[in-house]
Amino acid sequence: MERVQFLVDEIDPRLSQLERQARRAARHEQLSQELTDALQAWYGHLWQEKRETLGTARLTLDRCQQEQARAEAEIKTWEEQLAAVREELTRKRSAISDRALHHQRLSEQVSRLQERIALAYQQHSGVIGRRQQLQLELEALEKEMLNLARSSVEDSRRRTALEEELEAGRRALSQAQQELESLEQESSGMQRQAATGEEKAARTRAAVSDVEARLRSLVETRSRLEEETAQQEEHRQAIISQMVEAARNLSGYRAEEKRQNETIVAALQEQDALKSRLEKSQVSLLTLQESCRLRDLEIERLEARLGVLTDAQQAQNARTRATAAPALEAGDTQVHGLLGVLSSLIRVPKGLERAIEAALAENLQAMLVEHQKDALALVQELARQEVGRVVIFPLDSLKEVYPLNIMKEQGVVGVASRLVKCDGRYRKIIDSLLGRTIIVEDLDTALRILRRGMGSVVTRDGILLHPMGLISTGRPTSEGNVFARQQELASIPKAIERLIRSRQAAEQETERLRSRIAEDESDLQRVTQTLATIQEQRMRAQDVIARDRHLLAQLRGELRWLITSQRRSTKQLTSFTQQDQRLQEEREQLLAQAAEAQEVTQYLRSAAGLFGERRQTLLQRVTECSTNVASLDGELRSLSHIQETRQATLTKMDADMTAKQAELHGIELESTSLTENAEANWREVEKLNQELKRYSEDVDPAQQIIAALEGQERDAQAKEAAARNRLLSAERQLLEAESKVHHHLDDLQSLRQRIEADGLTLTSGGEVRATPMPTLESPAWLSSGDGNGDGDGDSHTRSSRLPPVAGGAVIDPQTMEERIQRLRAQLRAVGPVNPQAEAEYDELKERHTFLTSQLADLSAGERSLLEAIDELDEIICRRFEETFHQVAERFSKYFTTFFGGGQAKLVLTEPEDYRTAGVDIVARPPGKRLQSLSMLSGGEKALTAVSLLFALLQTNPSPFCVLDEVDAMLDEANVGRFVTAIRELAQQTQFIVITHNRRTIETADNIYGVSMGDDSISRVLSLRLSDVPAN
Repeated sequence: MERVQFLVDEIDPRLSQLERQARRAARHEQLSQELTDALQAWYGHLWQEKRETLGTARLTLDRCQQEQARAEAEIKTWEEQLAAVREELTRKRSAISDRALHHQRLSEQVSRLQERIALAYQQHSGVIGRRQQLQLELEALEKEMLNLARSSVEDSRRRTALEEELEAGRRALSQAQQELESLEQESSGMQRQAATGEEKAARTRAAVSDVEARLRSLVETRSRLEEETAQQEEHRQAIISQMVEAARNLSGYRAEEKRQNETIVAALQEQDALKSRLEKSQVSLLTLQESCRLRDLEIERLEARLGVLTDAQQAQNARTRATAAPALEAGDTQVHGLLGVLSSLIRVPKGLERAIEAALAENLQAMLVEHQKDALALVQELARQEVGRVVIFPLDSLKEVYPLNIMKEQGVVGVASRLVKCDGRYRKIIDSLLGRTIIVEDLDTALRILRRGMGSVVTRDGILLHPMGLISTGRPTSEGNVFARQQELASIPKAIERLIRSRQAAEQETERLRSRIAEDESDLQRVTQTLATIQEQRMRAQDVIARDRHLLAQLRGELRWLITSQRRSTKQLTSFTQQDQRLQEEREQLLAQAAEAQEVTQYLRSAAGLFGERRQTLLQRVTECSTNVASLDGELRSLSHIQETRQATLTKMDADMTAKQAELHGIELESTSLTENAEANWREVEKLNQELKRYSEDVDPAQQIIAALEGQERDAQAKEAAARNRLLSAERQLLEAESKVHHHLDDLQSLRQRIEADGLTLTSGGEVRATPMPTLESPAWLSSGDGNGDGDGDSHTRSSRLPPVAGGAVIDPQTMEERIQRLRAQLRAVGPVNPQAEAEYDELKERHTFLTSQLADLSAGERSLLEAIDELDEIICRRFEETFHQVAERFSKYFTTFFGGGQAKLVLTEPEDYRTAGVDIVARPPGKRLQSLSMLSGGEKALTAVSLLFALLQTNPSPFCVLDEVDAMLDEANVGRFVTAIRELAQQTQFIVITHNRRTIETADNIYGVSMGDDSISRVLSLRLSDVPAN
């Protein structure tokens, strides 16, 4: 309404001015035409000159683009080659890893076979010991049998000799008896009785002699057997002592061997574990080294990209400030309060860059100053320097514009000013420029929102729709991608820092792995040396055990032979004792018979005293022959008995030898089986060793291939790096060329604006022509500068009109510029004119009447509007007060619950005025003083923020709420309280929580796990806990 009143008050004096303006219109038209002709020639020359410069810059830009394209193609070629080499290298390494695993399995199989061979050799050693023992026993039996056989042969020869002697004695006796019979034929019956008695006495004496001889033989044999038995007992005791000592030593060596076997098994297990861990550590080390190399490449790429973006930003800043540079560098003008460029003072959310750029348009590079006087000083200086167009915003003179309030609906992102972040002091200008602009998802939504008439609408991809019907799209050539570049400039250092930290962590892990590998290698070498030492000790112990077993088997064989001999000697002694008793009894009987026969013989001799010497000789001869025959017959019977005893012993020894030979044959078969098994195992070991050898022979060429591939990879990386350096150089040259093109385009645009501001137009052929206008208006340049003209047009009565001049006209720029300045000075002296004063007066009169009636209507509307505003303010204050108290009460409750005590409250900055009041948080955790939010720790701030958020959600529930790692800085107790509060609020609000905390995850109904593999592709794993069985 004030504006309408102002217009009405302005119209009244203007009506009186219309007449004066008409008189100056003719003069003004003449000077304007001369100025237009001069400007046509002047601007045509400048336009052609700048277009030629722009053409040269564009040629340079095209050449730089071609160089960039060639560099990109070369990089793509090397990247493909590098990818192929890396793929082949990965495949080869995987093959070697598989071969290494197969080699490990073969080694384990060889170790098991070697253990089987060692066990077989150990069993074979026992079998050999038993075989040697049996062989010794058989040798002893054979010796004894040989001795007995020799004795039997000697006895047979003796028996044959005795039989021959006995036969000869009997023949001699028969001959003597025949002679005696012939002699006795001459004797009487007494002689026969005497002869018979004599013969009986002789036989008795012979028998007695035989018995005595046999007794003497038994005594000698018994004495010899007793001596042999005593010697054998001493030998048996010595053998038993040796066997006890050997058994004790063998038991000790077996215990030592068992302990060594257990130690070897443990060492082998430790060796296998160390080898497995060493191989895993080496694979992990290679993986970490590859990861570090990839991180280094990514850091180099990001640093190069950061350099390119920094150069582009500096070039953009240089172009932005190029327009105001003359004013800032002027010696006689000081510009104070310059705050900066608008685009550098705001922060745009990701995804909305193009929308905000389109909404700001030419205001994107606007300059901000503190005060209006600073802006005016800058404008005057820029007008004096005649630089390009500059938009300036003084903060102190901007009228506050309240941004729109719209409901959240599908397709609508929000009001632009509410989505943009900035410092509080710049919020007024952001609300002014973007408060009436709505950002939507697509063009259909934009058209739908535009029909509501709330303001301008812009889509995410930068299509701007004005309420008046204007539609604009695309980016300004010189300011495109400003916010995206700013966000990338802000994000790349963080990404580089994250990569550096990750690389440092990987390097630390690499050093740790190297240390562990060195320790494992040292432990493996120690275990291998220990294993070799223990195996050598076990071999020595096995040799000693084999030697002791052999000795023990030999002693056992000797002991058995001695026991057998002792038993045989004992039996012989018992038999000899019985024979001795029987022979003693027989001797007594024979002595009695001999005495009786002697008496009879003496009687007969006394009675036969009459026989002659011949009979005595014959009798003596018969007696001798009888004695000899009886002696030989007794000795023959004794020899027969001895031969029978020896034959029985030989039969028993032959049976023992047969049994031992059968046992020896079984041992030979067992030894042969063990030998064959050991040989089969050795052949399998040899086969596996050959396969291991082939593996070793195959590994070396594979390692050489991998080394060659790694060399190719390094060469490709070096060439790729060189290509990237060329690409960076080409990008820098391209940016410089683009900067120059943009600069020349800005110059052309500025020149076009100056031409249009002077009322001229450019044709498609580059000619400058005057714009036909129905009404002569005051040009924009009349509002600035001081007119030095005298207002008298007599000095320029000539109408030096110039025809339209093409841009290529040859003129004197200095002379033409001076003439244009003079014409402008004269036009400023004439001042603004209006050749249609009368028509304008009628129009103004009608407008005056209309405005007067509208003023009355506006006064009535203002009164009703003020009443509505007061009512709305009262409702807002009341609702704000109610909501504030509810939120403050619930905030205090949640704060006390989360902290387990303490207190916190929400405080208004201006309690007396709810319209402009802000909200402060005063908190006192348990054990601390009341303090502001900035004095709290990170975890306390997080809990305080969660308390306020939950208080707001409980006061005004939302359909859903997204929490991003809110519990990251909380301990276990606070996480439990946090989870309990979420459970309570989940009855009316659905929560989407991003967290790494186990307790928070356990509380969720649905869990979505996101992980990234080696291929840099995210994978999502979902789990609905209600579908999981209760057990």
